[in-house]
Amino acid sequence: MSSSELFLNFLTQRNVLTSKRRDDLSSVIAKQQGSNIVELLVRGGFVKSEDLARYEAEFFNLEYSRLTNKIPDQILSTLPFELARDCGAICFSAMGRFLKVALIYPDTENMNKLRSWAREKQFEIEYYICSLGDYEHQLNSYLVKEEPATSKPLEQKKVDDIQDKAWEKMPIDKVVAVVLREAINQKATEILISKEKDRALIRFRLKENLIPVANLPEDLFIPLINYLKGLAHLPIAIKNNFVEGQIQLIVNDLPREFDLKVLDSVNKEVLSIKPRVGESTHLNFEQLGFSRHLQNMIEESLARKTGKIVVVGLDGAGKTTTLHSLVQKMSGLDNHIVTVERNIENNLPGVTRIQVKPEIGLSYENILPEIQRWQPDCLVLDEIDGAESASHILHSALSGMPIMTTVGGDSIVQGLKELLKLDLEIFHLSSILNLILAQRLIRRVCSHCSESLVVPNNMSKQVLNILGGVPMEHWPRGLDSNSETLYAPRAAGCSWCDHTGYNGKLALHEGLLFDDRLKSELAQVRRASELDNLVERYLTINMLQDGLIKALRGLTTLDEVFSNCEKYNII
Repeated sequence: MSSSELFLNFLTQRNVLTSKRRDDLSSVIAKQQGSNIVELLVRGGFVKSEDLARYEAEFFNLEYSRLTNKIPDQILSTLPFELARDCGAICFSAMGRFLKVALIYPDTENMNKLRSWAREKQFEIEYYICSLGDYEHQLNSYLVKEEPATSKPLEQKKVDDIQDKAWEKMPIDKVVAVVLREAINQKATEILISKEKDRALIRFRLKENLIPVANLPEDLFIPLINYLKGLAHLPIAIKNNFVEGQIQLIVNDLPREFDLKVLDSVNKEVLSIKPRVGESTHLNFEQLGFSRHLQNMIEESLARKTGKIVVVGLDGAGKTTTLHSLVQKMSGLDNHIVTVERNIENNLPGVTRIQVKPEIGLSYENILPEIQRWQPDCLVLDEIDGAESASHILHSALSGMPIMTTVGGDSIVQGLKELLKLDLEIFHLSSILNLILAQRLIRRVCSHCSESLVVPNNMSKQVLNILGGVPMEHWPRGLDSNSETLYAPRAAGCSWCDHTGYNGKLALHEGLLFDDRLKSELAQVRRASELDNLVERYLTINMLQDGLIKALRGLTTLDEVFSNCEKYNII
């Protein structure tokens, strides 16, 4: 039975179609090979376009995306016009080599065409569902208005070439104003201006990916960077020296400040401009790099009104940052949250914070009973490092108060063992645990110099073998166990990363949500080996698998993942 027939049966079960109409449509599809089921349903008046898209999203287990806003030309044209038209597909987001493509109907033939094109162009695609109306509206944006009849169709031209004609007519101060304004509007965290071959390239960093926004003529490069240096009160002649300056301008009728950095000599000079967005540098929940699977797990855990959430990690692994991001996520839900900490280092608006100082009577023993009388929605305590604090936390958790805390360790298993060392009985842990989240930090590949290369065949088989235990719905979009070629970045090295090939940190995670069945089995554990086997059975994605997925998404290298997750690498 084809996917179209299965989908018609699905609509019949949802009372969208009668059995007779289903049979009539099946007959039409059988007689007219290649007929579009979406057009038949919408044009025939059987179901509204938006409603049909939502049914498709449920049937194919994909997200439904509304494409009501205008998609920038450089993103829209990433997918060739003929491919978009033939496959019923629209590219609405492009970040590096990762694309988000919405389909009106994801049948096998069209998906194979898209996968073949993506492999050839070294893209990875994440698929969504869109309505027929939104698709047709966006497809019309491919058409060039008021173009001479002899000109090439838009799908055969580079969007950059069309835009460049407008850039060339602008004075330099206007070019800078437009670039800075668009960076603010798109919430770019960085603007990079560099010379690439015979062009001047302007890119925005959006959600940690570099996106080209303008490809200017070469003769605009020197005037552009010299104008920006002048705004930042920097000398124009700079030789192999990393210097910094600040720019203050009015953008969108508001005063704005930008940090500017200059690197290298004239011909290879690169300018980095970063909009200042405030003093806080702490990552929020969305910026921590959790997979969608883990985000759902955390949100489900936060919704529970009892139990304990434990963040596991070694010193310097970012446990406090993760804990505070969870606090910020909860504080946005009008919850009364109280934290008890030895050191209060940053600001958490809307949260009651108490610093532990036993010398003046503010000890765990005195603080926790009083807080229980306040009946907060959540109590947050910093790392458990002794039996005394552990016993007070256990007592509070057993009383039904939701608690978040941290403990040392490099994995979920190690975190559980550390808790058991603090004179906590296994049956107590099984009754109060809600979620254990373990993390470690590895190096993030430098986005300025990384190169996407084909993974060698022997390592490719190893990676696919390790990921074999991960359910397919958690794999990167466009990747499956039958993938013939894998791509991962190589750390090349440049001036930006001090020739190491890495710049910044990336967190690897694993999470375990405790349900009744897991709690029951945990209460019966008597040996350490049993604990290892239990966690392995219930863990959907371990740190090694999470790291490999992030490497295949271009965030780090496979070598970095394997060297930091040796204990998981049993292949």
